[in-house]
Amino acid sequence: MVFSALITDMDYYNNRSGCARPLYRNAAGTLPNLAPGLLSLITERLGVPLTPEDLLAYIAAVASHPDYSARFKEDLEVPGARIPLTADPRLWEQAVGIGRRVLWLHTYGERYADDAAGRPYGRVLLPRDRPRCVEEIPDDPEAMPEKLEYDPVTQDLWIGAGRISPVPRTVREYEVSGMNVLDKWFGYRRRIPPVNDASNWTAWSLSAGSPSGPLNYSNCSTSWACSYARNLHRPRSSRTCARAR
Repeated sequence: MVFSALITDMDYYNNRSGCARPLYRNAAGTLPNLAPGLLSLITERLGVPLTPEDLLAYIAAVASHPDYSARFKEDLEVPGARIPLTADPRLWEQAVGIGRRVLWLHTYGERYADDAAGRPYGRVLLPRDRPRCVEEIPDDPEAMPEKLEYDPVTQDLWIGAGRISPVPRTVREYEVSGMNVLDKWFGYRRRIPPVNDASNWTAWSLSAGSPSGPLNYSNCSTSWACSYARNLHRPRSSRTCARAR
């Protein structure tokens, strides 16, 4: 049994730009950014007290599940995030627990930290089998990567001459509103961004003259920064972009 409501306290991608909805309306965190009476209604239906943080955790759990976007694909064609609310107290608590971990991970341990639940503050430890930089991504201008390639058998992700592995196929193919996240990320950092990708316009500046004139790539990166590699595979060490030891 479910009942639904329009929840606006979250970040989501609306196919044009990101849209942020704060959890609270004031800096003191005393005025929840929720529809009046919503918490009371859910509390009454579930028979358990809850806080705005609980509701946000529930939203994070539901919205992060791949079956959510698959099941409600047609409904989500209309802009705006709509979250189904369960009337089962046990299912609610389970979702809130998952959501707390999701938000703890997404904030790198700064929110929803709880040592007793295995969520230490500021210490998000990645899995031992996480992707690692096993072949150095050269940082000299001559070796600036131009292509991003992937081998689904070996789970190797090649960034020019560099290699990160293992990268699950689901990660390589992950999309948000039809946009491949890795391709988008790399498009801003490759040697020469694709000319027909309007999303990279911030990295370019048009030469003087008509808008159809040649592009000036003076604002593009000329070498691969180590911070790019750290951002891509998130190793525990931030020493260099060379192969992990």
